[in-house]
Amino acid sequence: VQALAARDVLMVLARPGTGKTFTLVDCVQALPKSSRILVLTFGTKAAAEVRGKLAGFGNVLVKTFHALAKGMAETHYPQASREVDPRKAWTHAKALIQNVGAHYVVASAVSLAMDLGFGLPGAPVPDGQTFAALTKHYPLRVGKGLKLDKFGEYCVRVWNACLADTDTFDYADYGYIVARDGLPPGTPQYDHVFIDEGQDTNEIQYRLLDLLWATGARMTFFGDDKQAIYGFRGACASAIEAIQRRYNA
Repeated sequence: VQALAARDVLMVLARPGTGKTFTLVDCVQALPKSSRILVLTFGTKAAAEVRGKLAGFGNVLVKTFHALAKGMAETHYPQASREVDPRKAWTHAKALIQNVGAHYVVASAVSLAMDLGFGLPGAPVPDGQTFAALTKHYPLRVGKGLKLDKFGEYCVRVWNACLADTDTFDYADYGYIVARDGLPPGTPQYDHVFIDEGQDTNEIQYRLLDLLWATGARMTFFGDDKQAIYGFRGACASAIEAIQRRYNA
């Protein structure tokens, strides 16, 4: 708790089974009840576990990154609650490409690019070359019958179609909207933000945290630099190092 008070950003590293979640909960419980606290997780199961351990703490909000971003996006755009098609990129790619394997990998690349913040200030421009480059760094296999130059072209077309489609929103859209448009009016000003499994953070989630940090929130990451399971959504094995560089943690 002394460390929480002394630093704007704190990193807690530990291996699986060593009690990261227990320590996170213990830290939250030790803070003054006048503090406004946000705890972010990557899965609903983890959120439910932490929420259960913090039952009775009315000053604490426990959310998944997705749920938090979705609520904020709905404030910006009420139609965002219409999650009619949770695979928007798939739908647009399928209409463009007949090859099932090809439109699957194009849709995956577009969703990944959104998680990586393509097109936002300081991020790669979503052109054919940058989409093609994704295949070198992430497990995206361009199938037979689809040349790499065509792959990039198709990705750009699907990307533009997704951005133009405001009637339906998919999983990756919510965080992107908040990163692009900022925190919506009425967002609480948190004193502390705790991030469980910080090694799984991707670029869009960093940008959401940047916005919360800019309001004065102190941030504490709990993670394991030897573990990362969200590579398919833009997290990488060096995420802990990226957090330390970004926030001087």
